Amino acid sequence: MPSRKLSLATAAVSILLAAATPGLAQFVPNRYTLLLEDPPVSFRFGSREEMGTQAAQAYRQQIETRQSAILRTLASRSITVTGSVTEVLNAIFVNASADRVAELEAIPEVIGVRPMRRFKLALNKATQLMNAPAAWSALGGAANAGAGIKIAIIDSGIDQTHPAFQDSSLTAPKGFPICTTGHPEDCAFTNSKVIVARSYVRQLGAGSDPANPAADSIPDDYSPRDRDGHGTAVASCAAANTVTGSVTFSGMAPKAYLGNYKVSG
Repeated sequence: MPSRKLSLATAAVSILLAAATPGLAQFVPNRYTLLLEDPPVSFRFGSREEMGTQAAQAYRQQIETRQSAILRTLASRSITVTGSVTEVLNAIFVNASADRVAELEAIPEVIGVRPMRRFKLALNKATQLMNAPAAWSALGGAANAGAGIKIAIIDSGIDQTHPAFQDSSLTAPKGFPICTTGHPEDCAFTNSKVIVARSYVRQLGAGSDPANPAADSIPDDYSPRDRDGHGTAVASCAAANTVTGSVTFSGMAPKAYLGNYKVSG
């Protein structure tokens, strides 16, 4: 077995699972990842520009051609394929019983078989896993964690009405709130904790020809409002107040101020 290539594939799997934590993942019965011999496309073509070149496309097709041979082998053995990838990982995903793992490992060009795992995102576990309580204790308690600090969230916006961002004990510092230049109405998306609300989506969505913006413009919500939820989630990880409900959670720096810089509509 080519150990170096196996270690590369294993490293790729590790990167993909790096955000997961023990205790939050479960093995999925009868679901496996077949790691294949050729490095994935991104291993040979590192940048986004390189990934779009003819050379990268030719290599991608080469991988897919070699995968096709394995897919035919799997079909001949009545092993169900649930998917395949080539970009970050060169792998085929299958549904098979545990007693067929050795058979899968023996297929030419398969350099490893790994059980698939199901992960559950759990923000209410994150601060404990990062040992935040010890840091809070050193500061005199969570009520001081992040005090006076300003954290910029460059993302899809922040929902300033979310319970995680309500803190009557905070007062916006002098000079705040700061809002989108020329759009004072965006200050409606601030509060005592979210002290910046700036949207750059106008620049991103605008057409290239001011005389005919409909030609290639992208209709969007130009306000700092979070229509996606991603920015709100990231802001919660960073600086959510303690929220108590069916699940209790807080961010790493619950007393920090937040700046909403919306760059994704």
